[in-house]
Amino acid sequence: ELLVGAKGYTDTVVEALTLPGDGTDLERDIVLPPAGSLSGRVLSLAGAPIAGASVRFASTENETSPRASGQGGSRALLAERQRRRSAERTATTHADGAFEFESLNAGPSFRVRVNHPEYQEWRSEPFALAPGARIAGQVYRLRSGGKLLVLVLQPDRSPLSGATVVLQRQRD
Repeated sequence: ELLVGAKGYTDTVVEALTLPGDGTDLERDIVLPPAGSLSGRVLSLAGAPIAGASVRFASTENETSPRASGQGGSRALLAERQRRRSAERTATTHADGAFEFESLNAGPSFRVRVNHPEYQEWRSEPFALAPGARIAGQVYRLRSGGKLLVLVLQPDRSPLSGATVVLQRQRD
């Protein structure tokens, strides 16, 4: 398997590449499709810009791929991880809530996730990104999140210092 990439173009994977065993060279032309872009703003439900939000663009392959769940050989799993990493991008919103991704790999299924400590996570539906596509003006609106205050007590009801509290999100 061969992974080929260049800035401004979509990474391309050439699978089942077999080199001749007779000492001759193997020549292969590889055409890289142009990369895409995605930009927009993250706002509260009231329309206020949200600065400091984490916006993640990633392939949905890791959500459904048997390789991502550990099936398949170790080389196949490593190649799958490399492809996902090359497609994944993270940005932080500016004071006006704006974000921008350039040089995104084109592909059939991506998702955007937006996180901020004061708001609930927002997830897009999966969408395709065509080679060279310029998706602009996206607006992602976040709902305010709640706070969880935890007081860990000893049996005599006095506060217990040094306790570890872990909050985990249940996934659908």
